[in-house]
Amino acid sequence: TCANGNTNATGINDAAIAMPAPRTVKIARCESGEERSKSRSPRSNNDATACAIVCDTMIDAIIDVTPAYFAGFLMTLQLLAISGVGAFVVGVLIATMRISPVPSLRGFATVYTEVLRNVPLLLVLMFCALVIPILGSDLDYFPLALIGLTAYTSPFVAEAIRSGFNGV
Repeated sequence: TCANGNTNATGINDAAIAMPAPRTVKIARCESGEERSKSRSPRSNNDATACAIVCDTMIDAIIDVTPAYFAGFLMTLQLLAISGVGAFVVGVLIATMRISPVPSLRGFATVYTEVLRNVPLLLVLMFCALVIPILGSDLDYFPLALIGLTAYTSPFVAEAIRSGFNGV
């Protein structure tokens, strides 16, 4: 319910709006004292007594979910920092393997780089979120996202480092 305790009369699918709790709206009273529902258009009589459905305001709805947005933003920054460091470490290893004189290491690094550079990020993340748990892992989504982002980003880092090695 809204902060003012009104009940929902709009029929809006609140789950589609991704609110943490169902929002409620009130039906405004017209000057004549009549209440109108969503099924009747506010302009149905086209006179000054027509009323509109009023919610607290969209600003209130945004303010209600601001802590969730902020938590998501902080989690995104954590994913950025940790997967960036992980991608750098794995990228250095893959770049070293790409310039290695050992053919098996060079071959593995080449396949890893070419495959992951040509697979979309969404596919890598979906694989980590849906397939890895089926294979028996009981990790939460955060470590799975770290694995996916690190695996996806490391070939790009590896190619940049390898090209730097070859340039020197």
